[in-house]
Amino acid sequence: MATGLAIASIATTVIGGAATAVAQKRQGEAQNAVAQYNARMQEYNRKKLLEQQKDTQRQAAQQVKDIQKSTKQMREEKMRRLGQIKSRMSGGGVVLDTGSPLEFLIDTEAQQNLAIAETMKQRFGTVERLQQASGQQGFQAYMQGAEANLSRTQGQYAKQSGNNAAFGTVLSTAGSSTGMYSQYKKQGIF
Repeated sequence: MATGLAIASIATTVIGGAATAVAQKRQGEAQNAVAQYNARMQEYNRKKLLEQQKDTQRQAAQQVKDIQKSTKQMREEKMRRLGQIKSRMSGGGVVLDTGSPLEFLIDTEAQQNLAIAETMKQRFGTVERLQQASGQQGFQAYMQGAEANLSRTQGQYAKQSGNNAAFGTVLSTAGSSTGMYSQYKKQGIF
């Protein structure tokens, strides 16, 4: 009967150690799988951010083209208006190169230049905001890439750690069961 209990004791130790080793290995694999999934999601987010950044850069470039076109149109309109004013004044016999008529023309042109400058300032503010957004998107994309690399590395270490723990458990179990066998043999059970 003592021999049967000794065998059961050793078998229980071996089975328990094997079960623990398998669980440790599977836990490491599961942690690796989660980390690899996280890395794929972070990589996906990085790619989306880079696409958004390119789109933002295209918007900024288009905005600059639109500003240049509208500025040219505004200047042409300004020249047309000043020409109309000069034509009307000249047609009425007003001398345009001295006194109040000249001051009027200078003030009118200055007001129109100011309006053009204010419009350009507002539109370039939009370009600046787009460029800032593009920079932020680029930085966020970089960080997502770094986090993806970190997740992959953590997953690999988790898997290796699980394998190491399982191997350690197998060795420990082998040592314990061998020690138990030796003890039982000394006691004359085997």
